[in-house]
Amino acid sequence: MLYTLSTKQKIEFNLDNFLWNSVKNTLSKAYLSYNENALEINFEVFEDKPLTNCNAHMQKTCLDSCVEFFIAFDHQATTQEFNLVSSKNFYFNFEFNSQGCCYAKAGTIRAQRAALTADDFSQLNIQTQKQQHSWSLSFQLPFSLVEKYVGFKALAPNLVFAFNLYKICEDKDNLHFACFKPMSSPNPNFHKLEDFVFAKLC
Repeated sequence: MLYTLSTKQKIEFNLDNFLWNSVKNTLSKAYLSYNENALEINFEVFEDKPLTNCNAHMQKTCLDSCVEFFIAFDHQATTQEFNLVSSKNFYFNFEFNSQGCCYAKAGTIRAQRAALTADDFSQLNIQTQKQQHSWSLSFQLPFSLVEKYVGFKALAPNLVFAFNLYKICEDKDNLHFACFKPMSSPNPNFHKLEDFVFAKLC
């Protein structure tokens, strides 16, 4: 399926596919839209007292209560759905705890990708809010930041990209793995781009 994002209305995605050895079910939603400069991603998590130990970027937020956004691009500009199993595809993973601390890398081969810089993180406009029984996080992915890494205007209107959304915690007492698009791996692995869905900006 191809999702078309708009500047006028957010698209809602339920993160309700629980996989692997999850010991708890945490209801979460995500919303995608964009403005003239950036992709906008919002998460809403219905969870009491989210586990939050990380207090700086590039710490292992996956051990906390964590929301994640993975986004992938074809190695060349295309207006069609691209081959998600190609080793040339470029992708980012953004992983946030409820305090707004982010672990993020960019590149092609998983083991050789680069961490985002302090300047990159400053451009994400990360916002968090905690309520009694929920917490929310929003951030923006600037088109210019994507172009810096990918090498072309990969988030131009009508160019296809791929993504998936996750809510996880790898702490053994809070263990859970939830996602929007179900994953085909028998073990926890969110880096399988072939399980992503396609989207474009209208």
